[in-house]
Amino acid sequence: MPFELGRPLGAPNDPEFQLDVLRSALALLERESGPVLEDYPHDAPASGGEPWACPVALPGGEAGGQEARLLREIDLLRPWYEEASRTRGRSAVGLSGIGDVDTMGSFIAGFVSGEPGTPPDGASEEMPFLLRFISDDLKAFYQEAATAQPGRASTSEALNDWLYKETTLGEVLYDLRDRLAASEDPREKATSGGLIPLTYAQRP
Repeated sequence: MPFELGRPLGAPNDPEFQLDVLRSALALLERESGPVLEDYPHDAPASGGEPWACPVALPGGEAGGQEARLLREIDLLRPWYEEASRTRGRSAVGLSGIGDVDTMGSFIAGFVSGEPGTPPDGASEEMPFLLRFISDDLKAFYQEAATAQPGRASTSEALNDWLYKETTLGEVLYDLRDRLAASEDPREKATSGGLIPLTYAQRP
């Protein structure tokens, strides 16, 4: 399927297209021999909705070190994240086992700058897997906060463009990927592979 992760049937709210995906998949069962591997021939239709905008104007290019800028972003997004958690009754943040988002931000920024420090209390994994889990938690925090604005529809492409091209977190994630990829530790090198989606592999 040529669709993004999390959308195995293509665009949401398009039952006709989704049925075609299902029928195409089930048709493979009619083949006389296998295994069968085929590419679905159609791209998902573009999602509708209003142009997307983050509910918070982040101060890009603000003076200060990377950690300070990252913590400032987190602070600005926190009320919207809390609103998203209240409205939805759930959150994807929590994979790392660290309860405080500021602590996550400081730890990952410290690692990028060469001062990793001791893993925070409650961390669910050892390094380098902890870095991956913290990265996933921070991405979830940003994405949930950014989509909490009432009445704003968003494509995942617009959301990812914002995250990886316009935020300090995106900058930190690229730095983290490059640092892990250059490591001689095979576990760190392997961990670098999943930090940035392939479509955003090249740093802006």
